[in-house]
Formats: sequence, structure tokens, C-alpha cells
Amino acid sequence: MQSATAALQVFAIAVQTTLFRWRRYVLKEAGLTAEDVSMFEINEPFSSAVLCNMEHLNLDHSKVNVHGGSVSLGHPIGASGARITGRLALHLKQGQYGLAAACNGGGGGSAILIEKL
Repeated sequence: MQSATAALQVFAIAVQTTLFRWRRYVLKEAGLTAEDVSMFEINEPFSSAVLCNMEHLNLDHSKVNVHGGSVSLGHPIGASGARITGRLALHLKQGQYGLAAACNGGGGGSAILIEKL
């Protein structure tokens, strides 16, 4: 049996004042809280970005970039979102939710919430 994932919510925004709100929006629209999410993959152009997000969103540190972030694994230009989403899908267990989030050029950001089927 092959494993699969389903995208539950996808959201993109390019408004600087909502820097941290878009991740909350994804969870709210799906009817979930951060506690319902088993793993977070947050793109890491530099380590302080992830630390800032964890503090602002009050995320459990043991759930964030648990298999290494972009500083250690790589930050491929134009493919960071694919790398973190694929890694998240690989490591989730059946029935678990995962949220991948990345900054975009120009101050925007994107997030995707997935469930392992």
C-alpha cells in the first residue's frame, strides 16, 4: 500500500502587516489548532526566522523542523517550498497533519496544510 497526502488548505499572502497571521489563517480555515498539527516545516533562510515564528505562533519546538531545517539541508532557490512540503509528507504518519510554510520574494509568504492518508 502506498502512502499519500491531501492538501487541506493552501494560502498565500503578500501583505507585510500580516506576516504571522497567514499561518494562523490556514489552521483556522481547516478547523484545527497548532496542537492538532504533528509537524511544522518552516523555511529557514536564516535561523532567526524560524525562532521568531515559533515565538509569535507559540509553537511547540519539538514539532518544528524536526529533521533539520534549510540551513542544514539546503535552501534551493525556487524549490524551497517543494523541498519542505515533500519532506513533511515523507515523515508524517497516517492521519497526522503537517504544515509547511515559506517566505516568498518581496515579503510575501505561503503555507500548505496536509494530512497523511
